[in-house]
Amino acid sequence: MKHLFLAVLLLFSAQVARSGHIGAEVQSANYDPVKGITTIQIVNTSHKEISAINLSIRVTFLDGTMSAQGANESGIDFVEGIIQGKGGFAPGAIYTQEFPGQAGPVQATVDMVAYSDGTADVLNERAFETLIAGRKANARARQKINELVTEALADPAEQNPSAIIAAKLRSLVAAVEQQKITEEGAGSYELTLKGAIQDFDNKARFSTGRSESEDNSLRAYIDMNNQHIPMLIRHSQLVKAVQP
Repeated sequence: MKHLFLAVLLLFSAQVARSGHIGAEVQSANYDPVKGITTIQIVNTSHKEISAINLSIRVTFLDGTMSAQGANESGIDFVEGIIQGKGGFAPGAIYTQEFPGQAGPVQATVDMVAYSDGTADVLNERAFETLIAGRKANARARQKINELVTEALADPAEQNPSAIIAAKLRSLVAAVEQQKITEEGAGSYELTLKGAIQDFDNKARFSTGRSESEDNSLRAYIDMNNQHIPMLIRHSQLVKAVQP
């Protein structure tokens, strides 16, 4: 999955602003005023696989004025595809992203690029810190999920472990929302928990009681997270190359 680590997308463009300082740039941006959608194409101009990018976007309103610099941003994280062996944003490839809901054409610039080799070109420090915090939070959420799965497996009296895991995850999500946690990465933490809730709800739906098959499925879930966690941590330990 491509997780959005920064979603302040309000309005967008058909004009193109290029940055020659980092390993990706906006190649084209086409605005459809009828649908209110801008389609932006970004090219990987580096020789390395990209694991994440950030776009800064300025909107041109109907009266000719523009939104403030840095007011609107969008980040796209390819790390899940890399972890799953599907790959990220390859050298020379073009990535297309649609942005609905714009009030007019936009000017888009790539201002942060993270690479699979653990380096990053950073012209937007906030986007860089948000990416790192989101990946670390994803790892923490997976660690918490594994704790709950391990507890459920260890209880021989529990006849529907998937259902109890899903219920405990719902309680965690409710607590996060109630506390209105705003620190960096909170959104990614919550999103990872919600994704796991769907997984365990599906397992519980087909459960007819405690079985070796379900237990094995839960153990496989732990194994999957144990493979993901160190890779997420590694991809959060980025060394800055290009900086302002």
